[in-house]
Amino acid sequence: MSTIDSLRKHVHHLSVDIGPRGSTTPEEKRAAAYAEDIYKGLDLTPITEIFAGAKSAWSPFTISTFLVLVAEIVFLFGGLYGAVIASLVTAFVLASLILELSFKSNPLRWILPKGLSQNVSVAVEPASEIKQTIVIVGHIDTHRTPISHRSLRWFSIFNRLTTLTFVSAILLLLIFGVQIFIAFEILRLITIILCIPVLAIFLMAISADFTPYSFGANDNASGAALTMALAEKLAKEPLQKCRVWVVNTGCEEVGAYGAAAWLDSHLDEIGEAVYLTIDNIGGAGAGPCYLTKETLVFPFTYDSELIALADRLAEENPELRAYSKEQKAAYTDGAIGIKAGLRCLTFVGYTPDGTIPNWHQPTDVFENVDFDAIKRTMDFVWLLMQAIDREAE
Repeated sequence: MSTIDSLRKHVHHLSVDIGPRGSTTPEEKRAAAYAEDIYKGLDLTPITEIFAGAKSAWSPFTISTFLVLVAEIVFLFGGLYGAVIASLVTAFVLASLILELSFKSNPLRWILPKGLSQNVSVAVEPASEIKQTIVIVGHIDTHRTPISHRSLRWFSIFNRLTTLTFVSAILLLLIFGVQIFIAFEILRLITIILCIPVLAIFLMAISADFTPYSFGANDNASGAALTMALAEKLAKEPLQKCRVWVVNTGCEEVGAYGAAAWLDSHLDEIGEAVYLTIDNIGGAGAGPCYLTKETLVFPFTYDSELIALADRLAEENPELRAYSKEQKAAYTDGAIGIKAGLRCLTFVGYTPDGTIPNWHQPTDVFENVDFDAIKRTMDFVWLLMQAIDREAE
C-alpha cells in the first residue's frame, strides 16, 4: 500500500467509518482502539492508558462568565457585603481562568464534568544504540462546531469579545473593590455596561455545547493518520539512533488533557526528548507549516534550534513548500510539551494567508481533505526526524 493510500485509509476510517469523535465519547474510544489495532498489525506493542478528561472545552467559560454575571447582580443589590462578595468571586474567576488557559490545575478543572478518555502510544526502537528520543503526537478527538468558528468574521468577533470580556472582568474587579470603600453611583451604571461582553461570551459558550461534533477529517484525522503512517514507515525503516514514541492523545480539544496525562506518565522515561505535534495538516492548500510560537493568553515559544533546522530543510526542499507561522488565539498539544521543558516543534496546516480550512466547522469532512498537503507534511517531518537522528549523540 502506498503512503497516500495508507493516509486515505486512516483518515477515512476515523472521519467516515467512526465519524465525530468528541472528547470522552465512545467514538473517541473507537478511534483509540483503531490506532491500537494498526500498531499491533505492525508487530509493535502499543500501550493504552486511561485518564480522566473534561467533557467540554466550553464549560470553563460558561461557568466563569456565569459567576461574573452573578457577582454583578450581588453587587447591584447587596450593598457593602455585595461589593465584597462580588470582588471575591470575580478575583476567583480571573485567577482560575488564567490558570486554566495556562494548562495548570485550578478550581474550574476540579469541578468540571469529567469522563474517561485514553492515550494510545507505541515505541519504535532504533536500528542501533539509543542516543535520543523523539515523541510525535497526533490527537484523535474532535471539537464541536460553535458559531465562533462558523467563518473568519465570526472568529474575529469572538476573539475581540474574549479580549473585551477579560478587560471587563478586570475593570469590574477594580470597581467592586473601590465600592467597598467609597460609593459612586455612576460606577454602578458602568458595571452594567461592562457586563455586556461577559453576557455575550456566556451565551456563545453555553450554546457551543449544543452544537454537533465535527467529523474532524482535518482536525485531526489528518494528524493522527500521519502518525500512523509514520509508524508504518518506521517499522520498516527505523531511525539509526533515535527511539520514536508515536502517541495518539485523547481530550486535546478540551484543554490538552491527554498530552498532559501522557507526559505525567512518561516524562522521566523520555528524558530530554524532541517533542513534535501534528495537528490540522490536511486543509486545501496548506503547509507544511510549522509554528514559531503559539499564544492563547501567554506565549509558548518553540525551540529555536528546531525552528532553524526546519528553516534549513524548507530552503533545501522547495518542492515541499514548507513555511513557518505564529499561532494566535489557539493552542495545540505542543504547549504541553513546552510546559514540560522539552524541545518542541508543532505542525499546523495554516494556509499561506494564515487560515485553517474548515476548522471546527461542519465542512471538516473527508471530501475536503487535501492529501497532497498531508503527504508533503509527512515527507517534511520525515526529513526533520532523519536530521535529528543524524545529529543525535
